Amino acid sequence: MRLFIVTLLFLISTLLISVLNVQAESESPTPPTTKPSTLNPTTPPPKVAIMPSRTVVATVNVSLLLNRAPQSAAATEQLKQKYAPIEADLGHEQQAIQEVQDQLAQLPEDERLQKDRDLRSRQRNYERAVEDYRAELRLARDEQLSQVQKQVIDAINAVRIQNKIDIVLKENDYIAASSQVDITNQVLDYLQQQFNTQVNSSNPNPLNTNTKEP
Repeated sequence: MRLFIVTLLFLISTLLISVLNVQAESESPTPPTTKPSTLNPTTPPPKVAIMPSRTVVATVNVSLLLNRAPQSAAATEQLKQKYAPIEADLGHEQQAIQEVQDQLAQLPEDERLQKDRDLRSRQRNYERAVEDYRAELRLARDEQLSQVQKQVIDAINAVRIQNKIDIVLKENDYIAASSQVDITNQVLDYLQQQFNTQVNSSNPNPLNTNTKEP
C-alpha cells in the first residue's frame, strides 16, 4: 500500500512538470519568420575599368633648328649674294667722301667752300642710300626668316605625324624633359633631306618651295 502511494505521487508530479513545460513553451514569444521578398531587386551594372588615354608628348629646340637648318644657311648666302654689290658700292662711296674731306684743308678758300657744299650734298645722298639699303635688307631678312620658320614648323609637324606624337613643346614651354622625348635631331634630319631634295630638283631656290604638310 505504501509503495502504491509513492508511485502515485511520482506520476502526479511528473504529469504536473509536463503541463508546466507546455504552458511555458506556449507563452514564450515566437521569433518572427522572415518572408522572402517578393520584389526583384535591381542588379547594379558591372563596373567597367576605363583606361585613361595615352598622350604622347615631345620637345623640340626651335632656336637650334633655325640656326642649324640648311635652309637658314641658304637664306643667308642668298642675301649676301644679292646685297653684296650694293654694300660694296656704299663702301666705295664712303671711302670717296673721306678722301674729299681729307683734301679740303689743302684747297684754296674759294675752292674749299664749293667742295664743302658738294661734299655735304654727297654725304646726305650717301646717308639716304644707307638708310634705304638697311631698310631693304631688313625687309628681305624678315621675309627669308618667315620662309625658314614655316619650313621648320612644317618639318616639326611632319616628324610629329610620323612618330604619332600628340603634342610638341618648344624649348621655352617646359622646365625639364628627358632627352628621349627630344625630336630636334629628327627634325633637323628631315630638314636636311628636304633641302637636298629641293637642291637636286629643278627648283633653283630651295627657300621658295611650298612644302606640303604630310
